[in-house]
Amino acid sequence: MASSLSNPSPVSRFLFGLRKFFGLSSGQDFSEEYQETVQKILSERFSQVSGISDLKARSKGERKFLEFRLEFKKETPSSEHSNILGSILDDLKEEFPYTEIIIYPEVK
Repeated sequence: MASSLSNPSPVSRFLFGLRKFFGLSSGQDFSEEYQETVQKILSERFSQVSGISDLKARSKGERKFLEFRLEFKKETPSSEHSNILGSILDDLKEEFPYTEIIIYPEVK
């Protein structure tokens, strides 16, 4: 007897196709769309930042998520990091108002 996973019903295949079409199964990746905007904001307004890496932007249903590693320049005092991160978050939330944003700070 074949399991239902190896031989899904037509209804299951249809529902899976709908989920995939609307980006509900594993989320849609928007990294490329966000990358340019994030880099532009950082380069124009935050000279203390040397770059970003591992940017991931995706959606799950109606929710959008953006996360990346932020690289501070070595000469930026660590006492300023939290204020800079707050300003960056404010600017990004203005640009992407319905996006949950997570930043992982690093010094390079």
